[in-house]
Amino acid sequence: MKDTAIVGKPVEIGLRLIDSWPGASNRIGRLTVWSLMMAALIFQYWDAVSVFNDLDNLMDNFSVTITETLFFVKLIIVYKNRRYVNEVLKHMSEDWNSVKSVEEWTVMTEHAKLSRIFYIWALGLYVGTVVLFLPVVINHYNAADINDRKFVLPSEYPFQSKVSPVYEVLCCVQFLQAVLTAAGNALTESLLVTLVLHAGSRLVLLRKDISRFSDISRTVDDRRKILLAGNVLVANHRRVIEFSDKIEDLFSYISLVQVLSSTLIICTIGFMFITSISSTKNILTLMKFGLFILGELWETLAYCLAGEYLSNQSQSISQAVYECPWYKMQPRDSKMLMMIMIRAQKPLRITAGKFIFLSLDNFTDRYEGNLGIQADSQRARGLMEL
Repeated sequence: MKDTAIVGKPVEIGLRLIDSWPGASNRIGRLTVWSLMMAALIFQYWDAVSVFNDLDNLMDNFSVTITETLFFVKLIIVYKNRRYVNEVLKHMSEDWNSVKSVEEWTVMTEHAKLSRIFYIWALGLYVGTVVLFLPVVINHYNAADINDRKFVLPSEYPFQSKVSPVYEVLCCVQFLQAVLTAAGNALTESLLVTLVLHAGSRLVLLRKDISRFSDISRTVDDRRKILLAGNVLVANHRRVIEFSDKIEDLFSYISLVQVLSSTLIICTIGFMFITSISSTKNILTLMKFGLFILGELWETLAYCLAGEYLSNQSQSISQAVYECPWYKMQPRDSKMLMMIMIRAQKPLRITAGKFIFLSLDNFTDRYEGNLGIQADSQRARGLMEL
């Protein structure tokens, strides 16, 4: 099976564009993307410096600039870890090519379809957020003073950038940049979800193999067949563990920058959202900030859901061994299951920087604290106004 069919065409195109697709070189594309991102970020940080004394505009700038910076950092990490990309795709290809039954094919296909659905949903959410930036640009387009015009992405340029047609060209370029950033973030998350769901499908099949091994051990007299089935079972479990370790190596630092940046972005966007509620800004501005917060929460939630799913699926192996009638097996056969049970008690995990487990518990703990801080800020702001 081709790697494209395994991860989906959008993921393949994205990895090819940033020179991280196995067996293909695209140095020109990678350098072009990196150069454009660095140039755009320079002007965005320049704007941040120019509005440093204006807290509202500074927070508005940071909410976008940090997102763009996060995407650029992700590109660099994926490129630096392209060896792991090659290894996991090769591993997946071998798994698909070794499918021997309709049951295996069905389980793996169902999990692969879920990753496609996830990409479409994530892309729609992020692009929808970008589209809500346009009404602000349109509302200020015919301002009496052209200096009051707004860019799609807050930026400061060393030339007359708000005169026509320069302004229109820059807005189009910035909009395309924002859409590509949204697609890129959806791509990295889709790659993680695809890999985790593939590992999950192999763990589902492993549970079925455990049940079959139990039946073989109790009904077959040929020791060679029993030993072969046991060796295959242990090898499949070890193979899933190795695959999950590669996922951890690939996404550990991506997850770290995601968690840290999302925390900062949600704080800044939350500040802007609270400020917008207490002012006379229109509903579109509130929708923009609200959808931006939702997008950031979803982005981090996707990583935590992937980590939670992988952990739960790996721990279910131990439960599957416990529930099978191992007590009816020969002692030498049950020892194979015992080794699997002992290893399965240590769950497979994805971490942020090798020290924070990505799980739903950590997600809720972290963002409950953020929302509490924002609520306190709102109360303090109300008291100051009184």
